[in-house]
Amino acid sequence: MPILHRDYETRSVADLSCVGAHVYAAHATTDVWCCAYAVDDGDVQLWTPGMPVPPEFVEAARNADWLVCAHNDAFERAIETHIMAPRYGWPLAPLAQHRCTQAAALSHALPAKLAKVAAALELKEQKDAEGERLMRKMALPRKPRAGEDPNGTYWFDDPERRTRLGEYCKQDVRTERELHQRIGFISAAEQKVWEIDAVINSRGPYLDGDLLDGALRIADELDAEIGPEIAELTGGVVTSINQTDRLIRWLGEHGCNVDDIQKQTLRKALLNGATPEARRVIELRLAGAHAAANKLSTLKEWRGTDGRVRGGLIYHGGGTGRWSSWGVQLHNLKKPTIDDVDAAIPLVASGDLQSVRQRFADPMGAVGDLSRAIVCAAPGHRLLIADYSGIESRLTAWLSGQQSKVNDWAVFDDTKEKKNDPYYKLGKKFGLPGRRRGASARLPIWHSAIRAALGRGVNSPPAAH
Repeated sequence: MPILHRDYETRSVADLSCVGAHVYAAHATTDVWCCAYAVDDGDVQLWTPGMPVPPEFVEAARNADWLVCAHNDAFERAIETHIMAPRYGWPLAPLAQHRCTQAAALSHALPAKLAKVAAALELKEQKDAEGERLMRKMALPRKPRAGEDPNGTYWFDDPERRTRLGEYCKQDVRTERELHQRIGFISAAEQKVWEIDAVINSRGPYLDGDLLDGALRIADELDAEIGPEIAELTGGVVTSINQTDRLIRWLGEHGCNVDDIQKQTLRKALLNGATPEARRVIELRLAGAHAAANKLSTLKEWRGTDGRVRGGLIYHGGGTGRWSSWGVQLHNLKKPTIDDVDAAIPLVASGDLQSVRQRFADPMGAVGDLSRAIVCAAPGHRLLIADYSGIESRLTAWLSGQQSKVNDWAVFDDTKEKKNDPYYKLGKKFGLPGRRRGASARLPIWHSAIRAALGRGVNSPPAAH
């Protein structure tokens, strides 16, 4: 079964790290510098715009016996879908023929980034660090030079740089290929899971555009209110609540010594007799600094023209195989604390700060509490939500044959009392009665579960649930 390894180098006005692969690939300014590719152990070839479609890609799309592979295949698929097929006439291989070396690395609890996993495995073919620096320069526009239209878009584009970038791209293919030869692909069963993940990420959840835009207007208006006042109070030393170092230094000079400006720290400082000036500066920081509200801009940047956010989930993001999220952090949207979410939604969607302020004492807090509500059903659809309680703890206990932990969860399910919560009981055992899901409390049980599973052998049945 031939394997076509490939890698693209691209450029765009859009910043990939800020908008995600799908918005990036669909952006009108995004284009491809080159594509490096190789079949199995064959020589690495280089394609550049203007050349005919390589016959290897035609055969891979036509012949179901071929596989196409990349490190973080989701990016390559997005580039092929939005650029290579419509702009350069490349055929597309079905999803079932795609393989991802990043997914394989993550399934082995190895680093996701190619450079890090190559270094960890001490591969012969390593990432080209110098070439990567050039790639980052060529991926984004350069500043206009003297005599150039300041409103124009310009690139680092000359024969020498193009040649060097092509060599970098080819080296990536060599590294990815050796990585595959070292660790292989994920299992056939996991490949099906990965394909489902690809479908889900390609569809993406829908975001309420009106609510998101209204929330952003309110956040901007609050920032516009807070900035001038904090600048006046501090004599221009601090002009934004986000200037952390300046804020800490100014507070220290005014009798309020703090090591950070986290909510707990600042609230404690308010109770310790801060001066009126320092108190007001702290109040302004607390009024405007809401981590959940800060995610609004990220949601806006990742939102596609059809209202959906794509590519936000990471297959096998955790060592246990669970999913995680990046960019928009769909797994980490703030749980609302306001008393009436239904009342807050239309008020925030209106973008009217004063209306929100009349109903909620902390308007920025109300805005931040609606990050989950922004994720909603697309028109003509319903949004169904489910969550598994303690899924990792339950399954590792069951797989490792730790019946006592399985029994603990059964008791908690029957009683719903905090004292019977296995996380709470474990925290008390390790001297952390008020801490749930802490890494230090979780580590010992993970180690014992893994050791038990390995000691029993992969073919031995788990204890009965």
